Amino acid sequence: MVRSRAAEWKLDPAKIGIMGFSAGAELSAPTALFFDEFAKDNSGEADPLAKVSARPDFVGVIYPGPTPFTRDPATKIPRNVPPSFIASAGSGDKIHALWATDYFTAMLKAGVPNLEMHIYGNGVHGGGLTARGGIPFGTWTDRYIDWFKDLGFLGKPGLSTKAAADVEAFAKKPAR
Repeated sequence: MVRSRAAEWKLDPAKIGIMGFSAGAELSAPTALFFDEFAKDNSGEADPLAKVSARPDFVGVIYPGPTPFTRDPATKIPRNVPPSFIASAGSGDKIHALWATDYFTAMLKAGVPNLEMHIYGNGVHGGGLTARGGIPFGTWTDRYIDWFKDLGFLGKPGLSTKAAADVEAFAKKPAR
């Protein structure tokens, strides 16, 4: 929907992604993987969004619920999988940290570029964008902005991102 309105909303259609927290991350993780299936299942002639790409250009997975890799470690990773940023508290939110690790490990084993994960020593589930009383987990948003800048998403509209070039190069390599 956002990509279909990009011109109207003055957004770069090549710099649109998704971020989810907890149950929302449980949805953003599959969005990084199953966009082709979604497009195939939602491409009827009457659908005004049928020709609009459902593939996100980046994905944020913040203290996720179970990811597709938790349910099936052999989940197929598309060759044009978008870059992912993952963050969670560690021992204070152990189950979500483990689910984050499931996602990260599968992507890392596949050699996916621009994958970044931060598991923090202190913290608990929830809290969103809050500073969390000054603990390091409260600064995960700074790491996200660093990652986002590094990949070129804050560049001028219309300029291709480093992320897009890296995804294209990865897509051309044979799967491991």
